[in-house]
Amino acid sequence: MTSDKEVGERIRALRMERGLTQTELAERLTDLGLPMQQQTILKIEKGTRALKLNEGMTVATALSQTLESLIPESLERRAVSGLRSLAAQIRRRTMSAVDMLIDAELDARELSKHLEALPQQIQDLIPGHIRDVAGLSAEELFAMDILAAREHEAKLEARDREALARERDEDTDRG
Repeated sequence: MTSDKEVGERIRALRMERGLTQTELAERLTDLGLPMQQQTILKIEKGTRALKLNEGMTVATALSQTLESLIPESLERRAVSGLRSLAAQIRRRTMSAVDMLIDAELDARELSKHLEALPQQIQDLIPGHIRDVAGLSAEELFAMDILAAREHEAKLEARDREALARERDEDTDRG
């Protein structure tokens, strides 16, 4: 059975419990602002025409029922089963995400330990005789390298400025 057919059968059962004909139900629906023919009621009850949500609300009102009462139990069970399955899937994915976060936290802690040990490892890599002669730490040697690079860069900039000045002087002499 299709779900449209099950809903239609449920509407038929509720209509008959109230002693209404299809024509009488159609008239009630029309009075409630939902113009509907007896043939349309027939098609809905046979399951050959789906019931729209707004129609279902009006049909439920015409039959003095709730919208939920139009849904057969088998459909409710399937819906609940589907929701439970979805909830279980969400729960599994959430647990997987939590596990990934825990793993990332552990990796971050391990990385932090390695980073804390890095200055000492750098110090250990500098040959002892260089440290002894210079009497400097790895950080001090690194700072000296940065200063030397800046001095070299300043010399290159000065040379470029001198070359540019010479070119200007030559252009002035020609002009």
